[in-house]
Amino acid sequence: MSTTQPIRNPKHVQALSSYFLNKGELRNHLLVILGLNTGLRISDILRLTWNDVYDFTNKCFYTHITLTEQKTGKSKTIAINNRLLSALTRYKDFAKANRPLILSRKEEKTLKEKANSHKETAICTRKISHQKNVNTHSTKGINHKSTDTHTEKAISRQQAYRIIHAAAKVIDTLLHISCHSLRKTFGYLAWKEGISPMIIMDIYNHSSLAVTKRYLGIRQDDLDECYHALARLT
Repeated sequence: MSTTQPIRNPKHVQALSSYFLNKGELRNHLLVILGLNTGLRISDILRLTWNDVYDFTNKCFYTHITLTEQKTGKSKTIAINNRLLSALTRYKDFAKANRPLILSRKEEKTLKEKANSHKETAICTRKISHQKNVNTHSTKGINHKSTDTHTEKAISRQQAYRIIHAAAKVIDTLLHISCHSLRKTFGYLAWKEGISPMIIMDIYNHSSLAVTKRYLGIRQDDLDECYHALARLT
């Protein structure tokens, strides 16, 4: 079994970032953007809820995500950058306290059906209220305690893999990636952008730079770029 590799080609990264957005599949788009912009393991991404990113009291997104990693038990604080904020904002219609960010397709379909039903009801109610001169008010955005005992579920790790894998095959038939590739791509892109390897090592909770180097799959052609870059400065 081959070792999971990061996505090295910037064009492939951009194509993956926009693939689901162009298809109007906002949940899958958010999944990809979370992976590429947080460096979290898929197990931690699927545990995230709207409470982790959105302040329902003040009706605004948080500046950071704070969580305890499932694998290491360590606390982590992650800045929500503009790319991630945009993806969250696009999917905000599904925001609700304690609801998983990456909602299962079955749950998402049920919510869409309920939303359509509520829209029809709201139209009828407004007409009736107007006729009877009864004051009405909107509860949109208010965090109520739900009387529904149904526990909403995120997608499974297997589903997440199928989503990422299918997109990769459309982008390039030779592109073999998994969910973990997104976590590695985060670090690889950071390294290519000149972020200190020490910072990347700290984000990953690695014990040494050697571990981080192996993890990111840094190859000789990556090292060659350093030598060629110096030619422009000397």
